[in-house]
Amino acid sequence: MLSVLIPIYNYDCRRLINSLSAQAENLDVEYEILAFDDGSSLFLEENREVKNLPHVVYRELGKNIGRSAIRNLLADEAHYLYLVFMDCDMQVVSDSYLKNYLDQIGNAQVMCGGHIYCRKEDLSRDRFLHWAYGMKRESKIKGNKRAFLSGNFFIEKNIFEKVRFDGKIWNYGHEDTLFGIELMKNNIAVLYVDNPLLHQGLNTNKEFLEKTKNSLKNLFLIYMNLLSEKDAQNIRLIATYEKLKKMRMTGVIRVLGSALKPIIERNLNSRYPSMFLFDFYKLAYFCSVLHSERKV
Repeated sequence: MLSVLIPIYNYDCRRLINSLSAQAENLDVEYEILAFDDGSSLFLEENREVKNLPHVVYRELGKNIGRSAIRNLLADEAHYLYLVFMDCDMQVVSDSYLKNYLDQIGNAQVMCGGHIYCRKEDLSRDRFLHWAYGMKRESKIKGNKRAFLSGNFFIEKNIFEKVRFDGKIWNYGHEDTLFGIELMKNNIAVLYVDNPLLHQGLNTNKEFLEKTKNSLKNLFLIYMNLLSEKDAQNIRLIATYEKLKKMRMTGVIRVLGSALKPIIERNLNSRYPSMFLFDFYKLAYFCSVLHSERKV
């Protein structure tokens, strides 16, 4: 009946998988937990311990195949009709997490359970940016048709097979954005339910900014190669860029972003990072990527 699917990369997943296993054992359903390691260099010995749990299949891939391909592989290997995907750096906070999804079967074919975050007081200052972004953006996607988070979602296998993650996206960033667009194009509604997981793997400010830049480079490749003009309008940053382009303002934003970069980064590394400045930072960087790649 239920396949729980966890792509692993350089993270200790024992606590997560043990929690899921304990819950699943108390459900009167057939289940499996597939945990595939995508070419990690860390925590391999620790994660191998989960192989001893009932109905857990742990596999280590010989090389990293990317965030989209690993999720497609997990779905291909799943034996059951209902799939629950989650990121490896999540933790279960409800004893009825799996049951909560099963109770909604019949109400939706795709469900997002959302993310929650720890208290700010429990973090070191060098992780405030990722925390602020998570709290102010990722925790508030409910009802936003343009937003889809792959870190915690339920989907029927036959629906997944219609859309899948795009295997051409190998690098980090926006594979879930494109997946959400495919759901929209196929008129598949997403039900947002109150069934969150705790996002524990918060990056340092430096790491998060670097990942953000990498995701924007990936978004550029998606924009150039995988999106129609209509589909691109479903991504807010691209829609904003297109408006600025028509107004011949992309160069202004790019130059202004470069000039203000030290000031903005100082704020983003502070105790109170501004999401307005972070949005501008991303927009300016995206403009610079397109300028360097397309000379426009």
